[in-house]
Amino acid sequence: MSEGNKETPQELLARLTGFTPGPWNVQASEYGNYVVCDRGYPAVTDGRPDGKANLELAAAAPDLHRIATEQAAEIARLRNLVSEMADSLDYYSPLTGRTIETPTSRTFRAALKLTT
Repeated sequence: MSEGNKETPQELLARLTGFTPGPWNVQASEYGNYVVCDRGYPAVTDGRPDGKANLELAAAAPDLHRIATEQAAEIARLRNLVSEMADSLDYYSPLTGRTIETPTSRTFRAALKLTT
């Protein structure tokens, strides 16, 4: 994991690969609720109050994966943009021969560290 034991978007995406592709449908019968995927394998609830909610979550897995993938890509794009902005705010000092970090660029880089 990255600094601070928080997952990066790339690490999160690496974990989000284990769902059965849909389409999934939640169906009800006299025996309970069940989910059927396009392969025709049903999963029956065991009568617990949260059973139907769990099946609906399973049915939503392909959409949730797509959304998570899109959001992770957008987060990575925005992080790169903030990093580029911070770099553009620094300036080269001919007196010291070094690049000087401005207060604003330091703030941008600190924000990037908080969000990893």
